[in-house]
Amino acid sequence: MVIMGLMMISQNAFAAATTTESQNASLTIGPAGAMTESQNASLTIGPAGLGSRMVGAWALNVRALGSMNGRVLGYLYHGDKTMVLNKVNGWCQISFKDRNAFVYCRYLMNY
Repeated sequence: MVIMGLMMISQNAFAAATTTESQNASLTIGPAGAMTESQNASLTIGPAGLGSRMVGAWALNVRALGSMNGRVLGYLYHGDKTMVLNKVNGWCQISFKDRNAFVYCRYLMNY
């Protein structure tokens, strides 16, 4: 389910909001009337630390469990992008090759 709304902030600007079942929301703010891509600004609101992230380390182990003892399923490399689904004790849960997996959050950054 997607819920969308549009509200007038002032005579010269508007805000468009979109939210999905995943509890993430997107807010676009811009001038009233036609907008170009360069005039758009967006903000994603959701649980702290969740959402799209990029790998900042040169290579990052992807593990079956959120622990150094978790079996290594594969690797993500510098610049790879991933979606953080949950955070537990410094470990970020992601989807990797169609299954739940974990990476250490310290090596992910916003982009």
